[in-house]
Amino acid sequence: MPGGRLSAARVLPWAELAGFGAAAAAVVALELSRHPEYIRQPHLLLAYRFDPETTLVGLAILAAPMLWWRGGRTGVESGKGAIGGSDVQEGNETEPQGPSGSEEKLASDGQYSVRRHLLDLIIAWFLSVILFGLSVTLTALVGLAFRDMPPAFHDEYSSLFQAKTFLAGRLYFPQHRLPEFFDQMHVLNDQGVFASRFFPGVGLWLAPWVALGRPYWGQYLAGGLIVVLVFWIGRELGTAGDRVPSSKGSGAAPNQSQPVPAGWGATLIGFLAAFFCAVSPAMLLFGNLLLSHHPTMLGLAAFVLCYLRALRSERLVWPALGGIALSLAMLCRPLTAFGFALPFGAHLGWLVARSKLTRCSSRVTTALVPLVVAVGLLAGYNALLSGSPLRTPYGLYTRIYSPNHSYGFHNVTRGQKVSSPKVLENYNQWAEELTVPRAFRLLGTRAVASSAWSMGPVSLAWIVPVLVVMLAWLPAEWRLLAAAIVGLHAAYFSFAFEGIFGLSYVFESVPVLCLLVAGLSVWLGGQWLAQGRGRRVVWLSVFVLLGLTAPLHRLVDSGPDGGIAQVRFARRYYADF
Repeated sequence: MPGGRLSAARVLPWAELAGFGAAAAAVVALELSRHPEYIRQPHLLLAYRFDPETTLVGLAILAAPMLWWRGGRTGVESGKGAIGGSDVQEGNETEPQGPSGSEEKLASDGQYSVRRHLLDLIIAWFLSVILFGLSVTLTALVGLAFRDMPPAFHDEYSSLFQAKTFLAGRLYFPQHRLPEFFDQMHVLNDQGVFASRFFPGVGLWLAPWVALGRPYWGQYLAGGLIVVLVFWIGRELGTAGDRVPSSKGSGAAPNQSQPVPAGWGATLIGFLAAFFCAVSPAMLLFGNLLLSHHPTMLGLAAFVLCYLRALRSERLVWPALGGIALSLAMLCRPLTAFGFALPFGAHLGWLVARSKLTRCSSRVTTALVPLVVAVGLLAGYNALLSGSPLRTPYGLYTRIYSPNHSYGFHNVTRGQKVSSPKVLENYNQWAEELTVPRAFRLLGTRAVASSAWSMGPVSLAWIVPVLVVMLAWLPAEWRLLAAAIVGLHAAYFSFAFEGIFGLSYVFESVPVLCLLVAGLSVWLGGQWLAQGRGRRVVWLSVFVLLGLTAPLHRLVDSGPDGGIAQVRFARRYYADF
């Protein structure tokens, strides 16, 4: 058990207190950032105006003490939603009576178990269809605001050009005999090569939809599939820790921490996570941009699901599919895929080193083969377009046209030492010098943006401290997802730009945040119900839903900070041009 004799039940109140402190600080910080005059003139608070990002959740925080420490039993009872070490007694769980006797009798009846499993799968697939339809419908509705308008960002035009290049049966076009007339943003036009600077995955994904004349349909499909995969990942989280195939004994290690009540808890986690993901402004906005993030996230989500399935199954299909999925992500955004998947690779290495995997060699080899093939394909693509398998078209474009935009610290200082007659001066000078303090500021900007465009900054400010404190008592699968977010932010720590909406470089963290928020909410609900504290469950449900009003308001706000408004402004600018 983590912390020696320290139990989850004793730590949880302190985690909750930390959450309240962080949430209150977030409300104050957000208010003061918008109304600094409150510091100099406190009496202005008497004329306080409603703020969709802070007012409702702030009132929920103020109301919490009135019901938080009233009623209920202290501690967590064994076998009733407890987690970690001796707090869990396997086999003591109780469930409602079935139609033909006690739950114990029904569980021992094989026919009933098969029927229950079949019903569970039917419900899961039914919910999958509903969630897929919800995601596609909402994304398409947001897209109506941009109907008949051209793309908004330079990156999108380069992605479309790459898709059309592939549809022409080519990896690149030869340069025109007057190449200087065809220079454009994010397109490599040098050394006889005229091609998109981006990695080939996004062009391959968009090509079929470009051929149909409906390029955004590919993004809608990817978004819907991501939501479905999030649902199934959530179900895996709900049963995480049950079994890990082991080379010792008969092949399974007993569950050390059952995170949620069996049965309904896993499906509820999946449904809530997928719902949060489907309605998040990040998914709705980026689903209407022809960028690489959606196919990348599709690959990463499939990779996570396959990895979690492989932890409880010896079938080779899961490592194989996981390797293919990660390869798709790598062909779209290699650095993103690396940062996101690094914790999973470290975990796999730990399992191998501790001899905790059966059929270790065959399973690891099966997973690595698709990755090796993808690396080979990417190296060949690099060699054809840049002349070297180790130099990407992205890197070559940066060196020729915008050396100040290079990856790493002191980018401007290094860029000024590069001599190139094709430097795009305005674009190149836009870059700022990346120092360690600025890197931390950008890290904060991306973290705030990922919350502001997903679950809301205040609700996440409450959830994150509780999650961080309680991770030690949760299964490794939950910690892997949290580490994936850290790895993603770390991968772009040395990059000098915040990205589109402050989010684009860490966009792939949004579905993971939805998973962790849903998982922790259901887990906390199980703990509180076991303690007889049902009012806390009601409070958390209301608090999380109120937190969603902030990003949704940010999405539809007609002001300059509104998500739809920003994209529509950029598209209208190109349409009028």
